[in-house]
Amino acid sequence: MEPAKSNLKHPDDLPANLSTQESEALFEKELEEEQDKIIREAEGEEHTERWWHAFSWKPTNDIKLKEAEKAMLSILKTPYEQFIVKVGEDQAINTIKMGQGPPLVLLHGFGGGVGIWLSNLDELAKKHTVYAVDILGFGRSSRPQFVKPSDGAPDAAEAFLVDSLHEWSNVLKLQKFDLLGHSMGGYLSAVFALKYPQKLTHLVLADPWGIPEMPPDWQSRLPLRWRIIGKLIMSISSSPMTLLRAAGPVGPSLIQKLRPDLVEKFSQHFPAGSRAALDYIYHVNAQYPSGEEAFAALQLPGSFSWAAKPLVNRLPALDPSLGVTFLYGEHTWMDKWIGLHLKDILGQRAQYAILPDAGHHIYVDNPRDFNKAVDLALQNKLKQISDDQMEIALAKWRAKQSVSSTQRASGEGQPAPAAN
Repeated sequence: MEPAKSNLKHPDDLPANLSTQESEALFEKELEEEQDKIIREAEGEEHTERWWHAFSWKPTNDIKLKEAEKAMLSILKTPYEQFIVKVGEDQAINTIKMGQGPPLVLLHGFGGGVGIWLSNLDELAKKHTVYAVDILGFGRSSRPQFVKPSDGAPDAAEAFLVDSLHEWSNVLKLQKFDLLGHSMGGYLSAVFALKYPQKLTHLVLADPWGIPEMPPDWQSRLPLRWRIIGKLIMSISSSPMTLLRAAGPVGPSLIQKLRPDLVEKFSQHFPAGSRAALDYIYHVNAQYPSGEEAFAALQLPGSFSWAAKPLVNRLPALDPSLGVTFLYGEHTWMDKWIGLHLKDILGQRAQYAILPDAGHHIYVDNPRDFNKAVDLALQNKLKQISDDQMEIALAKWRAKQSVSSTQRASGEGQPAPAAN
C-alpha cells in the first residue's frame, strides 16, 4: 500500500490575484481539510492494513531514526566514533567524535541532530577533535519528560538543556573546549558560556536564536507562510513539530511540502532520488517532543519563538577572557545587526562576519565559507568588516531600535496577553 499523498498547496502556489487576507484564509482552510483527510484515511486503514509500524500510527521508531542517521553520515570521509554518554538517571547524550587537535563541540539547532553537520565535519576535523552531539531531548539522545514549572519555566528549561551538556563534558573529561552552536544551539551555547565559563576557550554563535528582545511589530515581519503555519500551530500546541506528528503516515510528505528548501539543502550530498535527507529530518522530529517542550518554555508565551530571557541583555556579562564570534548568513531572517551591536559592546575579544550566499542555515548554505570562518575565528584571525561599515550598520540598527522602543513605550503594536 502506498502512503497517503498530501494535496496541500504551498502558500506561494495559491492564485496570484488573491489578497494577503484571502490567501491566508484559503491556505488555513486547505490545511484544516488536509488534517481531516489524514485522520479519516488513517482511521479507515486501521481496520484493513497497518502498513506502518505495528505499534505506531507514525511511521517512525528508534531503529528507523538510527538507520536514517547512519545514511546521513555515510558520506563522511573521516573515520568517526559514535557512542552514548550517560549523563544522569535515564539520560544519555548521542555523540559523534572525529579528527585530531583541540576539542570543538557542535550544538545543532531546533529540529536538528548530529546529521545536520555532514557538510562540515570532515573539514573541521582536519584541525580539531570534533564532538557533535544530539542535545538532550533531540535526535537519538534520551528524551526524558520536561516538566514545566508554574514559575521560572525559562530557567528550568535552560537547566534541563544545558546542565546535561556540562555533565557530558565532565564524563568525557573535557576540561576546556571551543563551543559552536547554531540557532537554538547558539542560544544554549551562550547560556553554557554564562554558566560554565571555565569550560570554554572560544564561543562561536552561528546565526543564533534568542538574542533580540521581542519587537512590537514582530508578527508583520514574518513571511506569509510562517504567519499562517504559526497561527495554526500555536492554536493547538507550543511546538511547530506537532503538526508533523499529527500527520501520521503522511508526515514525510508534509515535510517535503512545507520545507522543500531544507530537504534540498542536504540532498545535494546524495544521488538523485535519495531519501536520506528527507528521512533523517522526518525521523529526528517525529519522536517524543521532550526537547521541544523545553524549547517552548524558553520562549515568551504565545510569542512564536521569541526568547523570554533575550541574550542581548546577558551576553555583556560573559567572562572577559572568553573570545566570542558571531556568524550570520547574508540572507538570514535573524537580526544580524544585533550581533554587530554586541561585538561593539564586547570589544576586541569579539569577532563578527556575514557570510555570502547563505541564509539561516549558514552551515549548509555555504559550507566552504562557513568552515573557513570557523577555522579563522578559533585562531582569532577572522576578517572583520571595516570601522566605517560597522558605524553605518550600527547607526541604522540603533535608529530602528529607537522606533521600536517608542512603540513599546506607547503600547503600539503590542501583542494581546497570552491566554493562561
